[in-house]
Amino acid sequence: MLLKKIKYLTVSVLLSALFLTSCVDPPDYSEVPEIEFITFSPQLVGTEDTLQIVFFFKDGDGDLGFESFSEPDSLGCDLCDSTCFDEPEFSIFVTRNKTGCLIPFNMPYIPPKGSSRAISGNVTLSLFDIGCLPPDGGSLGDITDQETDTVYFYIQLKDRAGNFSNVIQTPEITLLCND
Repeated sequence: MLLKKIKYLTVSVLLSALFLTSCVDPPDYSEVPEIEFITFSPQLVGTEDTLQIVFFFKDGDGDLGFESFSEPDSLGCDLCDSTCFDEPEFSIFVTRNKTGCLIPFNMPYIPPKGSSRAISGNVTLSLFDIGCLPPDGGSLGDITDQETDTVYFYIQLKDRAGNFSNVIQTPEITLLCND
């Protein structure tokens, strides 16, 4: 008798779970990834600090990142022109406003869950050694007497099919040049 009750309970729990999950519609995202800026920290970035930028992404067919990835021995592109956008190894592109140079990243593979391939979530990027640009047009890393500099970044995502997301821009970020 107890075994029969457990069997009915199990069947009713499974049917309830099936009913509840069938009532939830999968998200209707575009197959072209979309991103939205969320935040950055710290608010003042010193020369030894790591800047963290957080953005939200969604992708309808879930083809972001790579299951296996190895860092290339050397870059087959110039970080200060658009050739890195063609590199298959990179899926996140961060561009500094004053130099136009790229900081490429690879997004890890995110396996889809359930019957829908749509995925969404937050990405946190960590940027090191941002550095101040001298006001006279010098290069990053040049010694400067200025106390602060400002920078903002453009961010874009690319999926495995080669679709590029919209471009987002961070707010202006204050760099402490001589801390």
